[in-house]
Amino acid sequence: MHLPTCQLAVVVAATVGVLSLSACGGDSPPGTVAQVGSYTITRQTLQHWANIEAVLNNEEMAQQPVPPGVIPDPPGYTACIRHQEQLAPSAVKQTAQLKKQCREHNEQLQRQVLVILLTFDWLDQEAAKQHVTITNSELHSRLASFVHAIFPSNAAFRLFLTHTGLTLPEELLRLKSDILAVRLRERALSHAGPGLKEQEVAFGEYELGFAKRWAARTDCRPGYVIPDCKQYKGSESPAGSL
Repeated sequence: MHLPTCQLAVVVAATVGVLSLSACGGDSPPGTVAQVGSYTITRQTLQHWANIEAVLNNEEMAQQPVPPGVIPDPPGYTACIRHQEQLAPSAVKQTAQLKKQCREHNEQLQRQVLVILLTFDWLDQEAAKQHVTITNSELHSRLASFVHAIFPSNAAFRLFLTHTGLTLPEELLRLKSDILAVRLRERALSHAGPGLKEQEVAFGEYELGFAKRWAARTDCRPGYVIPDCKQYKGSESPAGSL
């Protein structure tokens, strides 16, 4: 990490204890769209992360502001419609068609992000259940490696956070989830035989069991039901995975 070591240590220490994405508590907060036990995801949180996903899909490094309209702007989608017109000026499409296209894009982003956010919560709770932990120093090291490998400077990393809309705690949450996923995989494989086939079978069984187990504990509100929710009635397997 290019941040001064003492500064990073303070930042990580201050945030590692509050890296759960969703709120915890007895009652669901207003606007809840999904809940796993006492962990909840609200419409506001979902839209926030959908906006981030839109930016990352447009420019992974995000070193400058995205053009207006890349981030869907419901309910009118005025900027999104204008952006679509600029992308294909020769195409003849009615405003109603473009608005429908923007709305569907936003809904797709929200579905993708809901899978991600639920998986964050699943990993956090599965890790707690299996007593898998991450220390401040470990998270510190992972953040340092990530920034050093991806960004040419501190300024570039700060621009990334600014232009994606990510906060440092949210970036730490993404990194924490990556670490938990790896450690839970390793734990599952540690009980398998040494052969490649045995390892593949053990991983497949654990991955499927993980998804099914946590999907069965996930409540989703109408309009937000995806294969990761226990209300899902389709034939697909739960979409979330390690």
